[in-house]
Amino acid sequence: MGVNRVIVCLKQLRENMNCRCWSVVALLLMPSAAFASGGSITPAKIFQDLINLLTGTLGHVVAVAAIVFIGYQTLHAGKMSKEKATGYLLGVGLIFGGPIIFQQLGG
Repeated sequence: MGVNRVIVCLKQLRENMNCRCWSVVALLLMPSAAFASGGSITPAKIFQDLINLLTGTLGHVVAVAAIVFIGYQTLHAGKMSKEKATGYLLGVGLIFGGPIIFQQLGG
């Protein structure tokens, strides 16, 4: 197998992983459907599960890893623009600061 064939296979694998990752996320957001517990699924429950996932322990670990990765790509490797990095970091801040912002606005 030539080097070009390996590169093509790696590109196809990367493209297919995106679809698989979204499938896993969908199952994590709807555990009752994934494990057939028979519970009722409402849009409010789905959004609450999403919030719990994003602001829970797993969310914190992913956010810290993302911040480290963004910092490395921006400052050391120079592969990410500072504007894009700032946007990502603001997004992480909004996810974890969302409940506090909502309470301050009177919600």
